[in-house]
Amino acid sequence: DNIAVIFKLAHFYTVLERFDEAISSYKRILELDPGNEAALSQLVELYEDVDKALYHSTQAELALKEGRTSKALSEYKKLLNHLSEPQEECDVRIKIANILLKEGDLAHSLDEFNLALDICEDSSEAYKGLGKVYVENEEFEEAIECFTKALEINSNDYDIYIDLSDAYVELERYPEAVRELETVKKYMPDNMEVRCNLAEGHIILRDLYKAKQEIDFVLAREPENTMALGALV
Repeated sequence: DNIAVIFKLAHFYTVLERFDEAISSYKRILELDPGNEAALSQLVELYEDVDKALYHSTQAELALKEGRTSKALSEYKKLLNHLSEPQEECDVRIKIANILLKEGDLAHSLDEFNLALDICEDSSEAYKGLGKVYVENEEFEEAIECFTKALEINSNDYDIYIDLSDAYVELERYPEAVRELETVKKYMPDNMEVRCNLAEGHIILRDLYKAKQEIDFVLAREPENTMALGALV
């Protein structure tokens, strides 16, 4: 198949020490198959002598695919020493922060997101991540503030509206929660989970007509949807 042929070409280029062409070939494989660990491994070896930044970045990506988060964190931290652009450092710190967040290391995740914001004040991803840390810490007012700032920077990230809605729910601010989900529904009308959550919000607000509209919409498309069926109880 195509990938097998490109692998042979890449190996051929490596043997001939035509490293730029070998790297391009392995990158092409990853475009076709983003999870191809063999191609990533070969890139790691090629980058070690050619480009230290790409070497550590690729090492980190490979470690993440293999579930070795400690190794990934180590490589991303080494990568910071080989970056020249502020935006690059910001992006890497956000990656580090997100790994730490998934690992439950909230204090260090918080530090990394704040460092990212010190570098790039207009990073919606940093504010979004910071909001998630606050949610995990059950500091919902602070989370709402961060999600709101993230949306001011990037109003097209609909996951942030959902995160914001969830934070409002935790504070029992249901009208605001419903408002955010209505925004998501406008752009993602076929998102059944959003519609089910909207139905639950309308039920809490005693707007049974709107709740029924959402439930009927979902069940017409997914008759066995457990969230919609549960809302009927």
